[in-house]
Amino acid sequence: MKKPDWVKNITVKMVVVWAVCFVAFLVVAFGSVALGLGVSKVTYGANQLINKDNIFYVEYRNENHTKQLLNIDETMHAQPIGQMLDHLRDGGKTNKLANLFRGNPTRYTVGNNNVTDSLYMSSFTHKYSQNSIIIWLVAPQHSIEANAAKTSFSLKASTQDSNATQIYAICIPLDNIENRFQEQTWFLLTRNPNTISIYGALTMANVVTTHGNYYQLGKFVNDLYVRL
Repeated sequence: MKKPDWVKNITVKMVVVWAVCFVAFLVVAFGSVALGLGVSKVTYGANQLINKDNIFYVEYRNENHTKQLLNIDETMHAQPIGQMLDHLRDGGKTNKLANLFRGNPTRYTVGNNNVTDSLYMSSFTHKYSQNSIIIWLVAPQHSIEANAAKTSFSLKASTQDSNATQIYAICIPLDNIENRFQEQTWFLLTRNPNTISIYGALTMANVVTTHGNYYQLGKFVNDLYVRL
């Protein structure tokens, strides 16, 4: 079969040039998409629970002891509290490119209700975490709004409604944290400690599930030699 004249005019040099241009086009196109996804930040929602001005003090717990770690009334503690919150915020940040390879996990916090009804603050370290921090709030910053089935909840701004389920403290386990982006579970204290005479009666009936890399937070806490 006789080749068309235009085929006869194709040289090896032309093929090489076309191939290089096509590869360059693909690199630029995919590179632009990857760059766009890489600079598009994604922030996970658990960090919305905590504002610096609303923190009363931070408590550390492990299998051996409990101690007050940071107190907002101490002038020298203002900076480390800010650093702790920076680690919390940074730990919950990622980008769309990295998330694409993780299967795009749920971006916002998922709240589960009535899953830890028997969990008391006094037994927290025995059941769920032997290395954790508990952030106590001066006043509730958020409250819980249960859905109709009462199997999950959403968070809303704190209200003065006496019937609202307020969040008085947030318990963050540190013992299972690895240096990678992964699912995280935080426990919420929804009983007012000022109205409970027995410390062990402070129950946690709600948890939030989010994602993040809180390795630097754990390292920051352990660098304070709190395990001693």
